[in-house]
This record gives sequence, C-alpha cells and structure tokens, in this order.
Amino acid sequence: MKSVIAYTLLFMVYLLGCKKSERTCELNDSNFSGSFKVKSVIYKYSPTDPGTDDFLNWPACRKDDINHFRSDHTVLIEDAGALCFPSGNGTSTWSLSGNTIVMGSQSGTVISFDCNNTVILFPQPVPNETVTLSLIRQ
Repeated sequence: MKSVIAYTLLFMVYLLGCKKSERTCELNDSNFSGSFKVKSVIYKYSPTDPGTDDFLNWPACRKDDINHFRSDHTVLIEDAGALCFPSGNGTSTWSLSGNTIVMGSQSGTVISFDCNNTVILFPQPVPNETVTLSLIRQ
C-alpha cells in the first residue's frame, strides 16, 4: 500500500512539474536589453512573395556575431566566433516606443517578442518591399 501512495505522489509531482509556464514577457526597454544573434533576414519584394532568407548568403564570420542591446540604448556589434577581416565590430543606437523600434536610422515594427525570440518587420524604401529580421537571445 505504501508503494502505491509513493508512486501516486511521484506521479502528481511529475504532472505538476510539467505544467506550462504562463509567464508573459512584456516588450519594454528592460526586457529587450540583452545580447542577440541574427537567426534570419527575410527579404520580400511584395506581400505575396514568400521571401528569401538573405542570412543564408552572409559569410560565416558574420553569422556568429552578437548584437548587444545595452540599457543606455547603444548597440555593440561584436565580431564573435569566426573573425571577419576587416573586423565586423561596430556600434549603433536603438530605441523602443510601444512596438516601434529604431535601430540606427531604420525604423521597424516588432511583430513578435517572447524575451528569447524577437521578430522585427522593416519596411523598405521601395513600396511593398520588407525585411523581416529574426533575433535569438544569447
């Protein structure tokens, strides 16, 4: 009888431990600040275009770079991993207002944010063309 109770308790602990977290992550300066790598850069020529991932054509030395979005609204681009020549290190700025983000001089709309993955849509100068940037927290 004791083993039945013990197994029942272990099973209940297992079920409670598997409960999904209902934590939400609000898009704000504090939650967005941090280090990210680029996951994809989808270029679309029109709303019906399935898009092309330009990230696949980037040199390996750029694919592993880390973008540090600092709380002082600066971005440090770190040429990490395989180093580029010349170096890919750089700096820029960022700001966030609601779901509008400005990186350098480019303004976009954050269309998805869960604290670990961020997707930003940047309209391009040519009508209907867009770039969708996907970032993953490091």
